[in-house]
Amino acid sequence: MAKKPAPKPKAEDKPPVLEWIMGALGLLIVLGVLGVILSEAFGPRDPAALEARLVEARPSPTGWLAEIEVENAGDETAAQVEIEGRLGAETASATLDYVPARSRERLTLGFDADPRSGLTLHTKGFTEP
Repeated sequence: MAKKPAPKPKAEDKPPVLEWIMGALGLLIVLGVLGVILSEAFGPRDPAALEARLVEARPSPTGWLAEIEVENAGDETAAQVEIEGRLGAETASATLDYVPARSRERLTLGFDADPRSGLTLHTKGFTEP
């Protein structure tokens, strides 16, 4: 009995060119995402860089409320951020639980006088979580 020759693949059995193109595109996207993740995970990181500024001042029944925005321009999160505001001889302070990297948080300080003139803000300290 003679062996039958193996059937030749038909044109329909070969993957279409579009399938190869989409597979290559998917591979490039996956490799790109992995590259970004690895560079963020192992690349250099700037420490927390905190800056406080007065956003709004409004009167209240007990004095004035100063809304303060604290911006972290660094790549690290800052925890237990202590902000102090001085208006003449008066001092007010508050602590933010944390300020994530590249973000902003708000807090409110209370004063007897209008804080729009003469308020100085200081970041007294923070910890690294």
